[in-house]
Amino acid sequence: MALLCLALLAGALGCGGSGKPDPKQTVTDFWNAMKAGDYSKALSYMSTTLDLENIKKNLEGEEPGEKEITDALIKKMDMVPKSSKTEGDNATVNTEVTMPDMEKLVEEMFKLIGEMMESGMDISQMSEEQIAAALMEKIGKIIGELPTVTKTMDIKMVWEADAWKIKTNPFEDIEKAFERFQ
Repeated sequence: MALLCLALLAGALGCGGSGKPDPKQTVTDFWNAMKAGDYSKALSYMSTTLDLENIKKNLEGEEPGEKEITDALIKKMDMVPKSSKTEGDNATVNTEVTMPDMEKLVEEMFKLIGEMMESGMDISQMSEEQIAAALMEKIGKIIGELPTVTKTMDIKMVWEADAWKIKTNPFEDIEKAFERFQ
């Protein structure tokens, strides 16, 4: 009977492991959902400590052409988990992120605005929606031509609702780049 109890205890503890899945899998599943355009599923891998409504709003876009730009950016991105470190209910997943060069994108957007003004387009007479629509139409093409950069990002994770959840906004760099135009 004692041996049976020890065997059950060892099995339940996973022979010294935490019994939790590898947090890298959550990052992989998150990115697969993003690439598939299933933003609701992707958000389900994110912690409730993040402003999920704002992230969803940014992904789906409220202005004409925003969703197309998001789709173009994501199409040009990749996220590959390299290693993970777990400490209790927290983990860090070291991830290689390839994305369009956001500094170059901002430069190109300013050039585009300059070209619009030089062409005689009276931006002062246009609504914000009209300006955004004119920009969005051309930005998708610019994104497709942008060089990519690869960097390492530590994605912080938390054990929440019996699953690893991302608690670092992986789109922070992209959001910061677009904040310059708001």
